[in-house]
Amino acid sequence: MSRPKSFLADPVPAVKLDRPNEAFDFNFPNVANEPIELRPLDTAVFSTLSAHRYNISEISPNLATRKYFNATVKYSNDNPDEQTDLINYGSNLMRNVENASIWQNMTNSQCLEEYGQNFVSTHGDLLVVSHALNDSYSIEYINSGGPSGDLSAYYWICSDYPDARYGQDSLQCRLSDILKVAGNWTIGSDLVDYCLSLRKEENCRLQFSLTILIVVIICNFVKAACMTLMVYQHDSEPLVTLGDAVASFLNEPDSATQGNCIATKNDFGKSHWTAVAKTWQPRQLRWFKNASLKRWLVCNILCVIALTTAAVLLSSGVKHIADKSFKELWGLGFGTVSSQSLLSQKVLSGKTGLFVIVLLANLPQLLLSFLYLTYNGLFTCMLLGQEWNRYGHHRKPLRVSWPTEGQRSTYWLQLPYTYGLPLMVFSGVLHWLVSQSIFLARVAVFDPTDVQDGYDSISTCGYSNIAIVTAILVGTIALVFGNATGFRKYSGSMPLVGSNSAAISAACHAPNGDINASVSPIMWGAVETGGEVGHCCFTSFDVIPLESGKLYAGCETIT
Repeated sequence: MSRPKSFLADPVPAVKLDRPNEAFDFNFPNVANEPIELRPLDTAVFSTLSAHRYNISEISPNLATRKYFNATVKYSNDNPDEQTDLINYGSNLMRNVENASIWQNMTNSQCLEEYGQNFVSTHGDLLVVSHALNDSYSIEYINSGGPSGDLSAYYWICSDYPDARYGQDSLQCRLSDILKVAGNWTIGSDLVDYCLSLRKEENCRLQFSLTILIVVIICNFVKAACMTLMVYQHDSEPLVTLGDAVASFLNEPDSATQGNCIATKNDFGKSHWTAVAKTWQPRQLRWFKNASLKRWLVCNILCVIALTTAAVLLSSGVKHIADKSFKELWGLGFGTVSSQSLLSQKVLSGKTGLFVIVLLANLPQLLLSFLYLTYNGLFTCMLLGQEWNRYGHHRKPLRVSWPTEGQRSTYWLQLPYTYGLPLMVFSGVLHWLVSQSIFLARVAVFDPTDVQDGYDSISTCGYSNIAIVTAILVGTIALVFGNATGFRKYSGSMPLVGSNSAAISAACHAPNGDINASVSPIMWGAVETGGEVGHCCFTSFDVIPLESGKLYAGCETIT
């Protein structure tokens, strides 16, 4: 007659072992090695880049070589106020030109490469020297450059080249096109001979947020406290590995599962079961069978959603880039701040604004940690089945958390190193790629007089398209690898028990007299019963292979 029985099955990473009136936690800490947390410490200490806005002027060769100092400004219109400003500007420029030590001579190519950047940190005002100006008009104000809203920081470089301009309202400049004609580069139809660049000190800073550091300290203190309480308040010895569970059931067999020695996890998928003799039909199953269909679906669906979301965000991010080739994306760099790759040009000020940016930049890390838990859980299930099956053709001691004489210690990573180490490296690489894909971007913008401009300064999230591409590629490889691994075949044909406590218990009814099985090398197989119905189990005694087509029920008497 059947009677109510209970168990908890297949909740890896937290596997539960149940017996009537008593429950045990069977945890696999290898998946717990991946912390479910935000990673604000990455941005608690951060750098602030500097960027200079600058004026661009065209000057005559004689003025550039200090052979002529009676500068005359060429006006672009007849506005008296503008003319006065330009005269004052010309006078100041003259005083600076006289000091040759503060100017750096550049070829056209050098000038384009130094000023064709979103953020120029070590250069200020630029003088382009052209024979188009003479001593009658020796100075002409061209434009200003540097970070300024949606306008490209170096839009002025492409002023004479409409085919090199792109983006909304053609406000962006494709520098690679201009570099091809650097020797014949023109501004305002005037051929540029060479450039003089005003040297500037770089004003980058290394900063830290006390608020974020306090939050990190508090979170880690709470985490450490919880771990300490778990250790000191655990009344019984915890079951952590498959070996711990088998050892426990060999020492204290559970009569509720007696008579089901070749039962699988599917045979205990209901609240009532009976001891029924079953015919042994050996089958070499694939690894994916040891994890539930629900687990496979959850992992794969979540990973596909994550990869699809990343691809959609990538397509949105590359819209602002004219050349979408891999070479161009690689040139933009990993985790590099660019005015074309910012979520917003607006400044979020104060501690609250910084904290919001940090949370936003680290949110993908939290999601990745959760995805890795589901992914690692699949490998835990599959490798659990592999370890279980090896006992069907190899006699060996149990691998337990606290080994005694005759037992083996567990793996340091709880998984075989051939899988544990690559998974750990994969997790670290993917987390790094995500940190380079979206990150805290802070740039202090200074005007030509070295006064910081709070309006154009940047404090927001930046993103890197090439990092997103690489993260999608690595994630796709990992997803394909995980599914392909599931099609491997187990080396033995033992019944698959997964993490079902009742199925594990059913295989642990050792023969009479085998009282030291848990601390001895053991093997799973058939033992002599003297009857037509056979019995198989884990035992330190001699075993024989199971016979195909024979009935097995596990009818040994438990003493």
